Amino acid sequence: MLSALIRINDYIIKVTKIITVAAFSVMVVASTAQVLFRFVLNLPLGWTEELSRYMFVWSTMLGTSILIRKREHSSVDVLAAYLPKKYRRSLYLLIDVLCLVFFVVMIAGGITVTKVAMDAVSPALNIPMGLVYISVPVSGFIMFSMTLENIIKSLKDRREASAQ
Repeated sequence: MLSALIRINDYIIKVTKIITVAAFSVMVVASTAQVLFRFVLNLPLGWTEELSRYMFVWSTMLGTSILIRKREHSSVDVLAAYLPKKYRRSLYLLIDVLCLVFFVVMIAGGITVTKVAMDAVSPALNIPMGLVYISVPVSGFIMFSMTLENIIKSLKDRREASAQ
């Protein structure tokens, strides 16, 4: 089961990285165009700021998903630093399980908001706002999958450590 999940997550991460880089690149190009057109040509573009904002949302949500897998996201580990190693593992496992619960809520809430937002249209780009809000359940699903992999690996490591 773990090897199948790892293969699936490898593919998800590969696709997510491509989309994240693309979204970030579009954000940079749109922001640069906004500055050039506004301050150099004195012809402000109304849609570039909105596009930049939406690409920022997507790149942030997907970027966070990528970091979850290797536990490279920001965290406060003051409590973990003072715990003995055997308790630290249990704390990290508890945190991962709580994160899974949060990701389920994030996915469910994100789907609900996305459905409602599909009827709203963005002012400048004239696209359904649901296309922006769908980043929440998509990234929530990716975070769930990566955290599930981390939990299974942790449990496997605990089993192997106790068997020795």
